[in-house]
Amino acid sequence: MRDDLNKKGTQAGLARVVGITQEGVSKSHKQYLTPDADLGQWVLQYCSRMREQASGRGGGGVYELTEERARLAHHQANKTELEEQELRGDMVRIGYVSEKWATVGNNLKNKMRGLPHKVAHKLQAATEYQDVLDILIKEIDEALIDLADGELLSGTHGRIASDSDTAT
Repeated sequence: MRDDLNKKGTQAGLARVVGITQEGVSKSHKQYLTPDADLGQWVLQYCSRMREQASGRGGGGVYELTEERARLAHHQANKTELEEQELRGDMVRIGYVSEKWATVGNNLKNKMRGLPHKVAHKLQAATEYQDVLDILIKEIDEALIDLADGELLSGTHGRIASDSDTAT
């Protein structure tokens, strides 16, 4: 076999020496081997390439080991930064915001829909146009204050008032 190392390199010869298939040499190693070199030089080139791949410096693959490590470290740093922003309150997850706005919208809608039931008896008793306006403005302002105070997030005002709630 020692004599074979001085002969012109072939894919079959390299495959036999390093213990891989000829197809393996053809597919992944042929581009790194110097044409017309002897088998000994091919073995050295093959070993050099394998050392480069193992260290993450070479191999021509889509992702090299050192590049992958750098990419992973970059994304881990980004993730950590986002988590820190969330903990500081500088950032809020979109799902949380969407859920809270849906709650506010539903509770405000229910409060507005409950206004007629809440004020009907008061409006019926009002004798002046200005009294009707004052009652309506007061109830609408109360609903808006609840919204501004965040009470509509808790759901405490999230039901429609029934006639029995307002009949006093």
